[in-house]
Amino acid sequence: MSLSNKDYQAMLDIVAEMAHAFPDRATTFLVLCERLDKLIGISSAVLLPITPATQAFEYPGPITYHCTLTQALTWIEHYADLDPLVMHWDGTVNGAVQNTDLVTTPALKNSAFYVDFLSTIPCLHIIGSYLGMQGDAVALAGFHRQRHDRPFSAHEMEFVRLLIPHFSQALHNVNLAQTISTECGQGVIMIGEDGQVSHINAEARRALNGRPASAIPALGLATNSVYFQSETGRYRVRVQSICGKLGKTIYLELLPVREGMQSKLAQFGLTKRQREIALSTAHGRSNREIAIDLHITEQTVKDHLRDVFEKMHIRRRSELIAKIFTIRA
Repeated sequence: MSLSNKDYQAMLDIVAEMAHAFPDRATTFLVLCERLDKLIGISSAVLLPITPATQAFEYPGPITYHCTLTQALTWIEHYADLDPLVMHWDGTVNGAVQNTDLVTTPALKNSAFYVDFLSTIPCLHIIGSYLGMQGDAVALAGFHRQRHDRPFSAHEMEFVRLLIPHFSQALHNVNLAQTISTECGQGVIMIGEDGQVSHINAEARRALNGRPASAIPALGLATNSVYFQSETGRYRVRVQSICGKLGKTIYLELLPVREGMQSKLAQFGLTKRQREIALSTAHGRSNREIAIDLHITEQTVKDHLRDVFEKMHIRRRSELIAKIFTIRA
């Protein structure tokens, strides 16, 4: 579904506004909701921020638009596993899907999830999105319409799909600005609009070991983790950028020794191949990418992941990430 020039201009205005004006997640989200309400029409919305280190929802983190904090917390605590958007999520990051595209409207209306929960908000049609950027989980977002409203059209869904990656990046920039720069052991490199390094700390100098900052991979709107291999170790790269500006801040996080994590994963009874696949999955590689890397079929990757989930007593990729990165090498 193609958008008009007017649609693209409206989208660019929203992207620029989010990137330049707002220092916190709540303001960023609420202004986005106001713009979407005006442009496509929504009755309510919720943002459930996720702490990247634990992959858990933040408390009292939910941010709501025309619904209550209590309703958001009730969903987290009691109804998340019954939500079609969760049950049928295919692992896509920064996409957007409508719940009534996953289950029929009559089936949804007859479900306990609708009768006991959705009808209390009230809403029926929901666009859901799992937000992630540069290997970090960012949030879950839901944009709602009530029962008497029409479903979101294909045109409106396309507008939201194209906007979501930029919204995810704006939230990720806020997270980086608020937390990462204060953590010990982080390499920090600030690049001015002229492309020159304006600041570099000791850890970043150690990681570069004489190489220029341009040796670090560019990220853009990458959803998967990106890494920089140095003589001093392997670093995960994250970038805080500003829309329309050339300047940016690069963060380098030194990762634990991979062999140490391998030995820890072995405690779950995983085979060598299962450990390889588990670590690759946690580092943001898709099933297809893992299959290519290991010269096996995508179905074989899926079969191994099923066994990994069973041995580690988990059900989702997000839980796998949380378990792996809370293991101390």
